[in-house]
Amino acid sequence: MSSSSNSVSVNFIWSGVQRFGSRILLFIANMVLARLLSPADFGCVGLITVFINFSDDFINGGFASALIQKKSPTQADYSSVFYLNLSIALICYAILFVFSPAIAEFYHIPILCDILRVQGIVMIFNAFGVVQTNILQKQLYIKHLAIADNISSLLGSIAGIIAAYKGLGVWSLVIRYLGVYFFYVLFIWIIDSWKPSLTFSFKSIRELFKFGGFMLLSNITDTVYNNIQSLIIGRVFSDSDLGQFTQARKLEEIPVMGLASVVSTVSFPLYSKMQDDKENLLCLLHRNNKTITYLSFPLMVLLFLISEPLIILLFSDKWLPAVPYFRILCISGLITTINVTNKDLITALGYSSLYFYSQLIYKIIGVLFILFGLRWGIEGMIWGRVFAYYLLFLMNAFIAERIINYGLYSQIKDVFPNLIIAFISGATIFCGIEYVKILNVFIQVACISTCYSLLYMLLSALTRNESFNYYWKFAHDFATRMFRSK
Repeated sequence: MSSSSNSVSVNFIWSGVQRFGSRILLFIANMVLARLLSPADFGCVGLITVFINFSDDFINGGFASALIQKKSPTQADYSSVFYLNLSIALICYAILFVFSPAIAEFYHIPILCDILRVQGIVMIFNAFGVVQTNILQKQLYIKHLAIADNISSLLGSIAGIIAAYKGLGVWSLVIRYLGVYFFYVLFIWIIDSWKPSLTFSFKSIRELFKFGGFMLLSNITDTVYNNIQSLIIGRVFSDSDLGQFTQARKLEEIPVMGLASVVSTVSFPLYSKMQDDKENLLCLLHRNNKTITYLSFPLMVLLFLISEPLIILLFSDKWLPAVPYFRILCISGLITTINVTNKDLITALGYSSLYFYSQLIYKIIGVLFILFGLRWGIEGMIWGRVFAYYLLFLMNAFIAERIINYGLYSQIKDVFPNLIIAFISGATIFCGIEYVKILNVFIQVACISTCYSLLYMLLSALTRNESFNYYWKFAHDFATRMFRSK
């Protein structure tokens, strides 16, 4: 059990390197580009990304998850999904190419037509890398994915920054986007030995569709819901307003979606393998929620505290309107990793249809909340989404209670100690923030972050927090092994 636990921990570390490494690289590039480009440029590309993400769901949404969930996929399964994904990608790109002028006219942004047609090529790149990524993830070769992800993010970011310095404006964002996808697919084909065979099995597709069909529908509705705010802001408000919202969301997604991706990359295939061992799976769920929220809760509270000086420091004061958006998104981010854990659990155990229907109900309610909040502007829309997101947690916890006896009470009991320590630390530091506002923004961020982190760890040690003890022991064991290896 110990060696298995260490293996899981190592995979979580490599998953962290993969997700956070690439996100940090892209974020650094985003910092540079934010100073060279305008909020309107980011708003334009943010709008395009909505349509690309929607198409990507058709390409890698349901069947990729089905291949991981299936215990023993065959070569026919993999090859059939590869050719199906590629066909869907070509069809989606053709549709996007044809309707690009109409989309540009609807949003009154003429350049949107050309950008959509060029940036849409990433859908074809994506189709070439889905199966290889799936195989590496299923076999828990997270280290290989981390290498490909980080190198492609670095090279794509360099290409985008060079283009920005050459004065290419909004096209530099497109070049970065294309570069990241192209290099990732190139490296993933080099790293993984799998190649598609000349076979296509309708039987394989039908079998995978039983699970993947509902996952596909869930992913599509998820993408539509996640991007509906951008679509509304792009139409009702200005592209500059959309740029501010997009930047706030990107900043929030780095820690939130980074942690969520780390959890999901390892947990989903692991839960799938343990689907017949409910007792050990339940133990793993308890530990995962405790240890992950020990990191995510204080991170979101800290980001809320340093939001204003952080945005000025990273992007300059022209991005200050993004501060209130970012703060509200941090409140939503508190619960993201828990929702991801519940999603992985429900889908890994094969309840994709149940997950789809719960998601559909949540998103219908969420859209109503967002539209209702529209009367208070962009901030009202974001608050509407936050309320709906916490409703999703309640729904997922109810389902988890039914399928594995891990319901609302158990989940709150697991994470409540971490939440209390994070909030007490945050409230204490908040009382002294006024005294550091006279300082340079860099010193403000460093001072608040250091004080908050030290106070959080001190309270964790004093209360003998279980998650703190777990990380302390893991760090001690890791350091001991490193010392002995030398």
